[in-house]
Amino acid sequence: MDPKDWVESSPQGTKREQRVTNKPSSGLCYYDDYKDSWHPLCPIHQEVISKGCAMCTMDNYLFVAVGGCQQGTDSEMKPSKRVFCYNRVTSIWKEISPMNEFRPHCKLAALQGYIYAIGGECLSTVECYDPRSDRWTFVAPLPNDTFAVAHHVTVCNGELFVLGRTLRYTLLRYNPNINVWRKSAITGSKERTTDIVEVRNFLYCFDVNPQLGISVYRYHTVARLWYECCTKRLAQCLTFQCVAMDDTIYCMSRQFTMRFLADEISPRFVVDDLSVLSGAKGILFRFVLSLPDTKALQTSV
Repeated sequence: MDPKDWVESSPQGTKREQRVTNKPSSGLCYYDDYKDSWHPLCPIHQEVISKGCAMCTMDNYLFVAVGGCQQGTDSEMKPSKRVFCYNRVTSIWKEISPMNEFRPHCKLAALQGYIYAIGGECLSTVECYDPRSDRWTFVAPLPNDTFAVAHHVTVCNGELFVLGRTLRYTLLRYNPNINVWRKSAITGSKERTTDIVEVRNFLYCFDVNPQLGISVYRYHTVARLWYECCTKRLAQCLTFQCVAMDDTIYCMSRQFTMRFLADEISPRFVVDDLSVLSGAKGILFRFVLSLPDTKALQTSV
């Protein structure tokens, strides 16, 4: 994508081309599993991303809630309601309808064709985005006295799962059919949770102890049972992010890229020396997009 070309939707819904002269401040990179290497995909303009942004994917589109915007180099970050959508096929960024509330450091999740914006700084409210009507609406808020800002979100079996690690060690599950949040079992660890992902009806919670390493807890969403399924000794272990592809969970940070096999019988770390995205600066965000095969043969017409 040429960083000077992008598409924005006006509040009235009309689209207009904009010329942007500033250089992009961030970019998308993808991991080649066959060659064990990272490659740049496209730049991201500075209006799209910030320290308080949130991301998720749905139907091979990338959605980004800006969270905050910075006016000038020395000014403070100001909360923002803006949301952008990236089309991988056309390599175009489009601004969609803004959220109803400012939500820096919220979480985004895709469920049953809708995007959910959960929480944010000092917020317990939740909004739902319908791409067909390009509209955000409020749904049931998070229960009172649950967590502050730090939380993790994933989707499993048609429900949203939110794990809090600040005020209370509680797992919440949201059923969109009845618009209700319920509290589920308390997790077994009180270490810092770095991420939570879903694979085949199981939630995998990765906890970090800086001195001891990583503890992986598994939760069966039907049986509603937590148990420790794997540990890995790792000196000076820092936080990292996880993303699931089929039965494999990739654990990524600036120090390492590891592969965790979410096997139903014997879950375990299988590779811990994969290529690291060492050249990137700032905050890392992980997501999954299907990229077209550029080497596919085309029939001549």
